[in-house]
Amino acid sequence: SECSEPYPSLTNGHLSVRTFSPITATYVCNSGYTGVGPVNKITCPPGGTWSAMSYTCYPPVHGGWGGWSAWETCPVTCGGGYHSRQRSCNNPSPNYGGNNCGGLSNETVACNTDGCPIDGRWSLWSQWSECTCLNPVHATRSRSCNNPTPMYGGLPCAGDSTENKGCFISGCIPG
Repeated sequence: SECSEPYPSLTNGHLSVRTFSPITATYVCNSGYTGVGPVNKITCPPGGTWSAMSYTCYPPVHGGWGGWSAWETCPVTCGGGYHSRQRSCNNPSPNYGGNNCGGLSNETVACNTDGCPIDGRWSLWSQWSECTCLNPVHATRSRSCNNPTPMYGGLPCAGDSTENKGCFISGCIPG
């Protein structure tokens, strides 16, 4: 009633139960290991050899992060938006009771935060200066490029900021 071979060993496991009629050996994995395979109970006929065991004990495989993807295209060209990138817990993937990766699988940050270009526009013209005997040549008026002021690479106002016009005053005595 004896098997002609000694009990087989199981790496990272041990013999848990044995019977003698029929002759069987049941194996389990050591603590912290995970069994994979359908057959962890093998038999041996008297004077024969053990049947094949297709049972393996694997240590836990803890997950590791893969590389970050490229940043997504920013949805705006100016004024501020947000874009993201991702990574997967697949380097290696957790297996056999191993832990998942710690931390975040997605990152989101601000992008293109500079203000959008603002082209300058003129304010209204000021009143004409008064034509007087002390200023008989011309009157002037002005305007400013501040409605709005050009910003963030916007274009300046086109044209002149001052205008002159001739004056004609009768009755002024030269000198």
